[in-house]
Amino acid sequence: MSSALVLLADDGAIGGGAIAHLPSVPSSLRVENSLFARNLATNTVSGARGAAIVISGTAPAQLFYNTFANQSAATVSAITVVSGSTTIVNNIVAGFSTGVERISGPVFEDFNLYFGNTANIN
Repeated sequence: MSSALVLLADDGAIGGGAIAHLPSVPSSLRVENSLFARNLATNTVSGARGAAIVISGTAPAQLFYNTFANQSAATVSAITVVSGSTTIVNNIVAGFSTGVERISGPVFEDFNLYFGNTANIN
């Protein structure tokens, strides 16, 4: 991961496992070979989204070869892209209401395995 700011989310924050705010280029985020399991996003004011990770900002983000898992179908999304360009390739996303939620910004996803989600992509 290069000069991106990544914060662990407190209970009640919009995200669950991690929040990545990428202020501008040349910052970027690359998360690979990581496990996000049983994370919660409980904020009812801003909207509970991105139980595993929330990505926002103008710099590019890449998620490769990760596992985003929940024991049962959570009522939130696993990955939420609030803004910015995001590439999501070769990941496992299981047990969420929505696997990948795009609020704005371009999202490229391919070769992901979805299992037990209410909706895989929104």
